[in-house]
Parts: sequence; C-alpha cells; structure tokens
Amino acid sequence: MNREFQYAQKLLFPLRIELPASDVALVKELQPTLEKLGFQITFVDDHTIELLSVPQDIPGNREQQALLDMLHYYKEHAVLEYPDQREQLAASFACKAAIKSGDALSDEEVEQLIADLYQCSAPYVCPHGRPTVLEFPLKELDLRFGRTPAPTQESQ
Repeated sequence: MNREFQYAQKLLFPLRIELPASDVALVKELQPTLEKLGFQITFVDDHTIELLSVPQDIPGNREQQALLDMLHYYKEHAVLEYPDQREQLAASFACKAAIKSGDALSDEEVEQLIADLYQCSAPYVCPHGRPTVLEFPLKELDLRFGRTPAPTQESQ
C-alpha cells in the first residue's frame, strides 16, 4: 500500500468483488489514485478484484458500495467537472462519506463538523459547488414562522 496515505483501514477479511471487465480496467487505471485515498486493491482476474483496505472514514459494511459509488461517479463525471483525477475521486469520496440529511449527530459531533467546515479552503460550497451555508434575514424568518417582523429603526 502507498505509504503516502496514513488513514487506511485494513479489512479483517479481503472483500472479493465481481465487476464487468471494463470496471476492472478502470480500477487498474485509477489504482494509484485510489491507493492515495486509502483503497488497497489486488486483481484476481478480468472480472474480480479484492479489496484489502479502505479509507477509515468509510463505515463498516459499506466498503464495496463506497468503491462502486466512486467508480460510478467517476464514469458519470470524468473530465466534466474536475480535470485532475485525484481531485475528482477525492470529491466523490467526500460526497459518499459525508453525513447525510437525517443522520443523527451528538452536540459534540455538530460542533466538530462546524469547526471542520470553517477550516476548509472553500467552506461555503461542497465539492460539487452546492452551498453549505445559507443566510436568511431575520425579517424572512419571522414571516416564515408566521410572526410579524420586528420593527426596524427605518420603520419607526
């Protein structure tokens, strides 16, 4: 495994994954970049790979789906959004490993998430360009909750 990546989690049992030959060829092409992200993969034959380690952020029992999602995302968006292969796969991984709407978080996890967000170089958008923060004037919030907006100095 590439020593550049320190946050890989070795699987207790290698995970055999059957794929179309075209996907195995794509994994071979992307292997150096996948290794830098924490995936260690060996090739069994033209239709089978073994997953030996994954990035530690991937929840248990989601290792295969995370890899398949990344391959799917790469095939769908190759060169369209990110000219750099590593950047594209990292964006895909970030999206798949992200906390999803409806996921329960503790207060500490929420605080850490916000702190981590503002440490990013572009905290106001996700890797796909969607906003992560929205600003609403107090007047709009009052209206949405059926309240009369508080008087401002200009309206007094």
